[in-house]
Amino acid sequence: TELEFTPDTTAEKQNTVRALYEKWLGPVYGDANESTIADWAGRLRQDPDGEAEFIEQLKDQRLAMIPGNENRNVSYRDMAEPWKRFGQQAWGQELDETDPMFQTMVKNNDAEVNGALLQQQGMKRDVGKVVTDTRTAINDAFGESVR
Repeated sequence: TELEFTPDTTAEKQNTVRALYEKWLGPVYGDANESTIADWAGRLRQDPDGEAEFIEQLKDQRLAMIPGNENRNVSYRDMAEPWKRFGQQAWGQELDETDPMFQTMVKNNDAEVNGALLQQQGMKRDVGKVVTDTRTAINDAFGESVR
């Protein structure tokens, strides 16, 4: 007998594919086109092992695109979340995950390097908290006469 799939099943599998791309590759590298999403959704519907195979492929892609953490079971999301919080503390606002600076932070995976990057880019981009914190640090070091 032939299996019939409702549009709800199709949409559900497409949402599963999108969620897996987001989890394993993030918003930049995981931004797949609709035909790729539809293709993988079809595979997931037809093959009981399709999702596991898709995840393995995404793990390989994550290792290639975001080096530095060779543990295949660490997803982009696992790597990015701590840097989102780190950036939030430094800038006092949420960082844009699609910003090349944020992608660099994930690849760096180094608090000292990323702290310096956030400081430099925060000053360059006139981020209020960074500018205020820097002025306060300069005033504390050199006195109130520094403007």
